[in-house]
Amino acid sequence: MKQTKIIATIGPASESPEILEKLYQAGANIARINCSHFDEEEFLRKVNTITELNNSGKTNFSIMLDTKGPEIRTTLMDNPLEVKAGDTVIVTIPEFADKFEKRLVSDYPYTIMDEQVGNLIDVDCGLLSLSIQEKNSDHLVCYAHHSYTIKSRRHINLPGITLKFPGLTDIDKYHIQFGTEKGIHLVAMSFVRDKSHIQEYRAFLHEINAPKIPVIAKIETLDAVEKVDEIIAEADGIMVARGDLGAQVPMEQLPSVQEMIVKKCLLAGKPVIVATNMLESMIDNPTPTRAELTDVHNAVKQSADATMLSGESAIGKYPVEAVTMMRKIISYTEETTDNSHQHFARTIGIDENKKEVIRMSLYLADKIDAKAIVVFTHTGFMGKTAAALRPNQPVYAFTFSDATVKNLALHYGVNPILIEESNNAQHLEIAKNYLLEKFILKKGDTIVVLIDGNANQESAPEMKVVTL
Repeated sequence: MKQTKIIATIGPASESPEILEKLYQAGANIARINCSHFDEEEFLRKVNTITELNNSGKTNFSIMLDTKGPEIRTTLMDNPLEVKAGDTVIVTIPEFADKFEKRLVSDYPYTIMDEQVGNLIDVDCGLLSLSIQEKNSDHLVCYAHHSYTIKSRRHINLPGITLKFPGLTDIDKYHIQFGTEKGIHLVAMSFVRDKSHIQEYRAFLHEINAPKIPVIAKIETLDAVEKVDEIIAEADGIMVARGDLGAQVPMEQLPSVQEMIVKKCLLAGKPVIVATNMLESMIDNPTPTRAELTDVHNAVKQSADATMLSGESAIGKYPVEAVTMMRKIISYTEETTDNSHQHFARTIGIDENKKEVIRMSLYLADKIDAKAIVVFTHTGFMGKTAAALRPNQPVYAFTFSDATVKNLALHYGVNPILIEESNNAQHLEIAKNYLLEKFILKKGDTIVVLIDGNANQESAPEMKVVTL
């Protein structure tokens, strides 16, 4: 059983109940809904379908809402603009668009004001790179480094520019409120630049009575990389969003930036997702490239909590095959990786005694060759801490809170299971019966059990060894 989680983006290729069930069976844990192209009816259909499958017991997805964020895009165009490498391209804003016949129009009103000669403008994740050669009051004169056809609503990156955007837009507020009312479990926050943006999100979640929804901060700007420590400390989790990030930092630096962010998350005990282009070729092909195989392998070796599929599962020809392939790469890589538990979660913000009890349970599980670690948790605290210390065995987290089940879906190695509330002795019997009846374990297998001494405070956890 794999420890690293898989996030699958849901779109036209995967939104049917049949394909969603197959994605779950293939190894997907979280269903991501991208709000960049939000349609209320389509969003509701996806959420309802996933919820019905969850309620029927066919799946146990957590649903992640990925916000649109304060994006910059090209405006609507009557006709695409063909650009050849070496061409001069006029860049302007809607206020001055009518002055120029052939131009790229940015919907960010400060594009001209903020940019300087010598800076780059990247379009569509760097497929077109423009160097600014001349700055005027109503337009920028740019040199095209690549040939490209500019179309409507293509994403624009302004590397090195601190954008004059709020952390939380009105559109994002609407999407989040709509999503929380309909049953989403996680929010991924786009274009985070510093901790104040996450604080804005938290304040809004409190305002709409959804304070327990975890906030995943997407690192995809240069500002975010520079302030990554404060963002990690403030957020519930991190996504290394390599698409836009790759247009903000020099491409040759991107793998090192990814590794740095993942390491910082591990030390802080925060879950981290590696995303974008992981098996991109499987949008059209039934098998990935060798480089893509290695990319997933490296993310697992770095000990990321989750890897993510975007277009591969949303619009690709082979969504189930992509999840299956990702699961196979993860599983094989994990078989050859041994975690020592010592290099993780050094700065996690919990009582050291509690952390050490949980860490020792992981060492004990290794020493006695336990087949699993079982925790009983109300808030998810012990499951999250065990995950942060990177167990070599699967963790089965039994809880009577459905919200905790959905929140734990992102965490490394944790398999959350909903049970009815009872006393600790009954909990243990319920857990033993579940593991045996589901053929997860067999008679004679040994497990390490962690039981919190106080369901509300999760203090003084009790550790015991149990033979099934």
